[in-house]
Amino acid sequence: MNRIAARPVKGRHHSRRKLPSVRARVPAPSFDLASLVLDSIPQEPPKNFGDMVWNKYKDDLWRKHKPDSLIAFEGLRMIAREPGTPDGAKLLINILAAFCVVDGYSATVEGMRKEEQTRLLPKNVTPLRWPTLLLPS
Repeated sequence: MNRIAARPVKGRHHSRRKLPSVRARVPAPSFDLASLVLDSIPQEPPKNFGDMVWNKYKDDLWRKHKPDSLIAFEGLRMIAREPGTPDGAKLLINILAAFCVVDGYSATVEGMRKEEQTRLLPKNVTPLRWPTLLLPS
């Protein structure tokens, strides 16, 4: 009879080539939680011109540059407007809301300053090359 020589079992060799991906990679849609929260907060209609300016500032500038501070401000103001909130707590909550306003204002000013700087810079700027001076030795 023919005998088959026993060979040691070797590990399987896998091809090193990269197989094409079955699924196409699709970028995940951007999810902006701050916009979702801010859109769901009820807004009071403006009563006068100052309210219209304030609402426009909140919607256009503050929301763009520091939305987390705006969310905190709106949350604190909703708590302060509750009828069952004690007067001392209302005072403390309004002070915290004022800190949010200051934080949002400073972030808005800084953001507008950065936008202005990037707007004023030319798009295609090449660095200046100074000629090398040959100094006598």
